[in-house]
Amino acid sequence: MARPTAHDIAARLLVLVRVHQWEAAAGASGVELAALERGAPQNLAELREKGVEGVLSPAEASFLGASPLAAPEHVRAEASWALEAIASLAWALGLVPELPGYEALVEPEFLSGFPDALPAELVAGAKPRSDAEKDRARAIAELWLWRARTRELIERGTPPPRGFKSFDEIVRKAASNAHRNKFLAELVDGDFTLFGRAYRDLDAGAFSTARSLALERLRAHNWLCGRAPDNRWERTPIDA
Repeated sequence: MARPTAHDIAARLLVLVRVHQWEAAAGASGVELAALERGAPQNLAELREKGVEGVLSPAEASFLGASPLAAPEHVRAEASWALEAIASLAWALGLVPELPGYEALVEPEFLSGFPDALPAELVAGAKPRSDAEKDRARAIAELWLWRARTRELIERGTPPPRGFKSFDEIVRKAASNAHRNKFLAELVDGDFTLFGRAYRDLDAGAFSTARSLALERLRAHNWLCGRAPDNRWERTPIDA
Protein backbone atom coordinates (compact mmCIF):
# COMPACT_ATOMS: atom_id res chain seq x y z
CA MET A 1 0.00 0.00 0.00
CA ALA A 2 1.10 3.58 -0.63
CA ARG A 3 2.33 5.46 2.40
CA PRO A 4 0.68 8.66 3.61
CA THR A 5 2.10 11.77 2.01
CA ALA A 6 3.59 14.60 4.04
CA HIS A 7 0.31 16.48 3.54
CA ASP A 8 -1.65 13.47 4.82
CA ILE A 9 0.58 13.29 7.90
CA ALA A 10 0.19 17.01 8.57
CA ALA A 11 -3.60 16.80 8.25
CA ARG A 12 -3.76 13.74 10.52
CA LEU A 13 -1.53 15.54 13.02
CA LEU A 14 -3.85 18.54 13.14
CA VAL A 15 -6.88 16.29 13.65
CA LEU A 16 -5.23 14.52 16.58
CA VAL A 17 -4.12 17.80 18.13
CA ARG A 18 -7.74 18.99 18.08
CA VAL A 19 -8.95 15.63 19.46
CA HIS A 20 -6.47 15.90 22.33
CA GLN A 21 -7.39 19.52 23.04
CA TRP A 22 -11.12 18.74 23.03
CA GLU A 23 -10.66 15.90 25.48
CA ALA A 24 -8.45 18.11 27.66
CA ALA A 25 -11.18 20.78 27.66
CA ALA A 26 -13.54 18.28 29.26
CA GLY A 27 -11.12 17.81 32.15
CA ALA A 28 -10.51 21.51 32.74
CA SER A 29 -11.43 22.87 36.16
CA GLY A 30 -14.95 24.26 36.34
CA VAL A 31 -15.91 23.21 32.82
CA GLU A 32 -19.65 23.03 32.18
CA LEU A 33 -21.41 20.63 29.85
CA ALA A 34 -23.54 23.45 28.40
CA ALA A 35 -20.46 25.49 27.49
CA LEU A 36 -18.89 22.56 25.67
CA GLU A 37 -22.13 21.85 23.84
CA ARG A 38 -22.35 25.47 22.67
CA GLY A 39 -18.74 25.45 21.48
CA ALA A 40 -18.86 22.08 19.71
CA PRO A 41 -20.17 23.22 16.27
CA GLN A 42 -17.52 25.94 16.03
CA ASN A 43 -14.84 23.52 17.23
CA LEU A 44 -15.55 21.10 14.40
CA ALA A 45 -16.07 23.85 11.82
CA GLU A 46 -12.69 25.41 12.63
CA LEU A 47 -10.96 22.10 12.07
CA ARG A 48 -12.77 21.42 8.80
CA GLU A 49 -11.75 24.85 7.55
CA LYS A 50 -8.17 23.63 7.66
CA GLY A 51 -8.94 21.18 4.86
CA VAL A 52 -8.62 17.93 6.81
CA GLU A 53 -11.87 16.36 5.62
CA GLY A 54 -9.97 13.67 3.73
CA VAL A 55 -8.42 12.25 6.90
CA LEU A 56 -11.11 13.08 9.48
CA SER A 57 -12.90 9.89 10.49
CA PRO A 58 -16.66 9.79 11.20
CA ALA A 59 -15.92 8.88 14.83
CA GLU A 60 -13.61 11.88 15.21
CA ALA A 61 -16.15 14.20 13.61
CA SER A 62 -18.78 12.92 16.01
CA PHE A 63 -16.47 13.39 19.00
CA LEU A 64 -15.39 16.90 18.01
CA GLY A 65 -18.88 18.03 17.05
CA ALA A 66 -20.44 17.39 20.45
CA SER A 67 -19.52 17.78 24.08
CA PRO A 68 -16.63 15.41 24.90
CA LEU A 69 -18.36 14.75 28.21
CA ALA A 70 -21.16 13.07 26.26
CA ALA A 71 -18.80 10.68 24.45
CA PRO A 72 -18.59 7.01 25.49
CA GLU A 73 -15.83 6.28 27.97
CA HIS A 74 -13.77 4.23 25.50
CA VAL A 75 -13.84 7.12 23.00
CA ARG A 76 -12.58 9.56 25.61
CA ALA A 77 -9.93 7.10 26.72
CA GLU A 78 -8.63 6.80 23.16
CA ALA A 79 -8.63 10.59 22.79
CA SER A 80 -6.60 10.90 25.98
CA TRP A 81 -3.82 8.85 24.35
CA ALA A 82 -3.63 11.05 21.24
CA LEU A 83 -0.42 12.73 22.41
CA GLU A 84 1.56 9.54 21.82
CA ALA A 85 0.56 9.48 18.15
CA ILE A 86 0.99 13.24 17.82
CA ALA A 87 4.63 12.97 18.90
CA SER A 88 5.29 10.20 16.36
CA LEU A 89 3.66 12.14 13.52
CA ALA A 90 5.52 15.33 14.43
CA TRP A 91 8.76 13.34 14.36
CA ALA A 92 7.88 11.84 10.95
CA LEU A 93 7.50 15.37 9.56
CA GLY A 94 10.81 16.41 11.11
CA LEU A 95 9.10 18.97 13.34
CA VAL A 96 10.87 17.56 16.41
CA PRO A 97 14.46 16.24 16.51
CA GLU A 98 13.79 12.81 17.95
CA LEU A 99 11.14 10.39 19.06
CA PRO A 100 10.28 10.29 22.75
CA GLY A 101 11.52 7.23 24.59
CA TYR A 102 9.34 4.42 25.86
CA GLU A 103 10.02 5.17 29.51
CA ALA A 104 7.54 8.03 29.88
CA LEU A 105 4.30 9.37 28.48
CA VAL A 106 4.33 12.40 26.22
CA GLU A 107 3.36 15.40 28.33
CA PRO A 108 0.79 18.05 27.29
CA GLU A 109 3.64 20.59 27.26
CA PHE A 110 4.75 18.92 24.04
CA LEU A 111 2.11 21.05 22.29
CA SER A 112 3.35 24.32 23.76
CA GLY A 113 3.82 26.74 20.91
CA PHE A 114 2.55 24.15 18.43
CA PRO A 115 1.42 26.08 15.34
CA ASP A 116 -2.29 26.41 14.65
CA ALA A 117 -1.63 25.99 10.96
CA LEU A 118 -2.99 24.59 7.73
CA PRO A 119 -1.57 21.25 6.57
CA ALA A 120 0.29 22.97 3.72
CA GLU A 121 1.89 25.38 6.19
CA LEU A 122 3.10 22.51 8.35
CA VAL A 123 4.52 20.74 5.31
CA ALA A 124 6.30 23.92 4.19
CA GLY A 125 8.30 23.91 7.42
CA ALA A 126 8.77 20.15 7.55
CA LYS A 127 11.79 17.96 6.89
CA PRO A 128 10.07 14.59 6.40
CA ARG A 129 11.89 11.48 7.58
CA SER A 130 12.93 8.87 5.06
CA ASP A 131 11.02 5.63 4.63
CA ALA A 132 14.00 3.80 6.14
CA GLU A 133 13.83 5.95 9.29
CA LYS A 134 10.10 5.38 9.61
CA ASP A 135 10.52 1.64 9.07
CA ARG A 136 13.12 1.49 11.84
CA ALA A 137 10.89 3.44 14.23
CA ARG A 138 8.01 1.06 13.44
CA ALA A 139 10.22 -1.95 14.15
CA ILE A 140 11.15 -0.51 17.55
CA ALA A 141 7.50 0.16 18.41
CA GLU A 142 6.67 -3.39 17.34
CA LEU A 143 9.43 -4.70 19.59
CA TRP A 144 8.06 -2.90 22.64
CA LEU A 145 4.53 -4.18 22.04
CA TRP A 146 5.94 -7.69 21.54
CA ARG A 147 7.58 -7.41 24.97
CA ALA A 148 4.27 -6.37 26.53
CA ARG A 149 2.43 -9.26 24.94
CA THR A 150 5.14 -11.69 25.95
CA ARG A 151 4.75 -10.62 29.56
CA GLU A 152 1.01 -11.21 29.25
CA LEU A 153 1.68 -14.75 28.02
CA ILE A 154 3.97 -15.35 30.98
CA GLU A 155 1.37 -14.05 33.44
CA ARG A 156 -1.29 -16.31 31.90
CA GLY A 157 0.98 -19.30 32.32
CA THR A 158 1.15 -20.01 28.58
CA PRO A 159 3.72 -22.73 27.79
CA PRO A 160 6.72 -21.51 25.77
CA PRO A 161 7.14 -22.56 22.13
CA ARG A 162 8.86 -25.84 21.41
CA GLY A 163 12.62 -25.57 21.69
CA PHE A 164 12.60 -23.05 24.55
CA LYS A 165 12.58 -23.72 28.29
CA SER A 166 10.71 -20.52 29.10
CA PHE A 167 9.48 -17.23 27.66
CA ASP A 168 12.16 -15.53 29.74
CA GLU A 169 14.76 -17.34 27.65
CA ILE A 170 13.09 -15.93 24.51
CA VAL A 171 13.02 -12.43 26.01
CA ARG A 172 16.71 -12.55 26.90
CA LYS A 173 17.62 -13.64 23.38
CA ALA A 174 15.41 -10.96 21.77
CA ALA A 175 16.74 -8.27 24.10
CA SER A 176 20.34 -9.20 23.32
CA ASN A 177 19.69 -9.07 19.57
CA ALA A 178 17.85 -5.74 19.86
CA HIS A 179 20.65 -4.24 21.94
CA ARG A 180 23.25 -5.40 19.44
CA ASN A 181 21.23 -3.81 16.61
CA LYS A 182 20.84 -0.58 18.65
CA PHE A 183 17.08 -0.94 18.92
CA LEU A 184 17.48 -0.92 22.72
CA ALA A 185 19.88 1.47 24.41
CA GLU A 186 20.49 -0.65 27.49
CA LEU A 187 19.45 -3.85 29.22
CA VAL A 188 18.89 -4.73 32.86
CA ASP A 189 19.38 -8.37 33.81
CA GLY A 190 19.09 -9.34 30.16
CA ASP A 191 15.71 -7.64 29.76
CA PHE A 192 14.25 -4.49 28.22
CA THR A 193 14.72 -1.51 30.55
CA LEU A 194 12.01 0.87 31.74
CA PHE A 195 12.17 3.24 34.70
CA GLY A 196 15.62 1.85 35.52
CA ARG A 197 14.21 -1.64 36.02
CA ALA A 198 13.96 -4.83 34.05
CA TYR A 199 10.61 -5.01 32.21
CA ARG A 200 9.76 -8.24 34.03
CA ASP A 201 9.97 -6.38 37.35
CA LEU A 202 7.49 -3.59 36.51
CA ASP A 203 4.53 -3.37 38.86
CA ALA A 204 1.03 -3.74 37.43
CA GLY A 205 0.46 0.01 37.04
CA ALA A 206 3.74 0.69 35.27
CA PHE A 207 3.21 -2.31 33.02
CA SER A 208 -0.30 -1.18 32.05
CA THR A 209 1.06 2.25 31.09
CA ALA A 210 3.98 0.76 29.15
CA ARG A 211 1.66 -1.56 27.24
CA SER A 212 -0.78 1.20 26.29
CA LEU A 213 2.05 3.50 25.26
CA ALA A 214 3.56 0.84 22.99
CA LEU A 215 0.14 0.10 21.49
CA GLU A 216 -0.51 3.73 20.58
CA ARG A 217 2.99 4.26 19.21
CA LEU A 218 2.74 1.15 17.02
CA ARG A 219 -0.62 2.30 15.66
CA ALA A 220 0.96 5.59 14.58
CA HIS A 221 3.99 3.94 13.01
CA ASN A 222 1.93 1.29 11.24
CA TRP A 223 -0.11 4.12 9.71
CA LEU A 224 3.02 6.06 8.75
CA CYS A 225 4.39 2.97 7.02
CA GLY A 226 1.29 2.52 4.88
CA ARG A 227 -0.27 -0.42 6.71
CA ALA A 228 -3.76 1.07 7.00
CA PRO A 229 -6.20 0.27 4.16
CA ASP A 230 -6.57 3.44 2.06
CA ASN A 231 -4.55 5.20 4.79
CA ARG A 232 -7.66 5.36 6.98
CA TRP A 233 -6.46 6.02 10.53
CA GLU A 234 -9.42 4.25 12.07
CA ARG A 235 -8.58 1.09 10.13
CA THR A 236 -4.91 0.99 11.12
CA PRO A 237 -3.93 -2.47 12.42
CA ILE A 238 -2.44 -2.55 15.89
CA ASP A 239 -0.90 -5.99 15.46
CA ALA A 240 2.83 -6.36 15.91
